[in-house]
Amino acid sequence: MTQKEKVTASAKPINFTLYFKEEKDVYIQNVSPGQVSLQFGRGDDAQGYTLRRKRDPINLTNYIPFKKIAESTDFRRMLARKPALFNLLTEEQYQSYFQAKAKVDKVSVDEAIANAEAVANHKVVAPVKTTAPADEEENTASKVEREEDVVNPRVIHLCHQATSGEIPVSERMKPAELLQELKDLESEFKFDDLEYVLAHIQVKAIRSWATGLQKSLTAAKAS
Repeated sequence: MTQKEKVTASAKPINFTLYFKEEKDVYIQNVSPGQVSLQFGRGDDAQGYTLRRKRDPINLTNYIPFKKIAESTDFRRMLARKPALFNLLTEEQYQSYFQAKAKVDKVSVDEAIANAEAVANHKVVAPVKTTAPADEEENTASKVEREEDVVNPRVIHLCHQATSGEIPVSERMKPAELLQELKDLESEFKFDDLEYVLAHIQVKAIRSWATGLQKSLTAAKAS
């Protein structure tokens, strides 16, 4: 086991209430086999961040305000998930990781952190992006707002991570990951959410699951 892997393995569960009691930098580390899509807030207030498929931890508060992180039930739910997708680290664990990495890479700790942040500091992917001529911008904005009012923003964000041409193919969310993320939201799904999935995702297993859930929702509404 390398020094960096030892740091990953040493991460301990953290008490959420105590951790978020006072404002601080929030450090997280991806421990999943793929990228992780995060959302903070709902509706027009929502912000998304994609945790890259890297083991280097990041300071999440560089991209998302502490208050949004601390108040996000979605973030806490994902932290409690088994198997874990990412770990919440203390500042000491974060520094320890980069001290080990700096030694391996023969650079300073500051350089190791800066190099990792350069990779992490990608454009925060908005749930929806549209392009339109200048004279259509106002109408397009209204259309996007209406869509987000109807469809769960997290569903939009997840589909975007799996299909967007802005994301390199190798870094897009894999079908199995997407299906699991969608299943985790199953209790929140409305008919329009499933229509959005079916309109944007062509993977047979996901479409079969979405169609089955649509039928269940229709039957429940009729009863």
